[in-house]
Amino acid sequence: NAATSSPAAASAAAAATTTTYNPTDLDEADRHKASGNALMQKKDYPRAVDSYTAALKLVPSGPSSHVYYSNRAAALLSLQRYGDALSDAERALALRPEYAKAHARRGLAHFLLGNYGPASESYGRASELEPDNRAHRGYLEKARRKRRAQVREEREREARDVDGRKMDRAGRDAERRMRARKA
Repeated sequence: NAATSSPAAASAAAAATTTTYNPTDLDEADRHKASGNALMQKKDYPRAVDSYTAALKLVPSGPSSHVYYSNRAAALLSLQRYGDALSDAERALALRPEYAKAHARRGLAHFLLGNYGPASESYGRASELEPDNRAHRGYLEKARRKRRAQVREEREREARDVDGRKMDRAGRDAERRMRARKA
């Protein structure tokens, strides 16, 4: 798992287990999270991102920081900032590798970026962690279908390239000239 095997991920996970935070900061971070959740309900995604960011500034690797990253990923997905959402989902997983919501959000970010293989892997892991979650299974199947179609298209494109049927303009012009000479 890339999210948990990188040096940065290992460092974040170590920090989460060794860092202690002031209880006042933890409470304030949770208030920012609650504010972010309320803003998500109102579809005020930019301000929700700000709220989760404020929580993370107070407690970057605390006991609930994986939730703050995952929630911010959800807000970023709503803002169509898929690369940023993917980064936050991976940060959440570095802190809590078994957090199904973060796997699902990473899956959605990959899916929206057109990375259907990694999307399938992420949704598969989310489904393993929450086997009764029908949404995870549904998105997993959707990602698998998209990946199969993507692979089929890649194979067809390669076959056209190998057969010489897919040509640029110069190639088509040269082929027309050859046909004209034979006729």
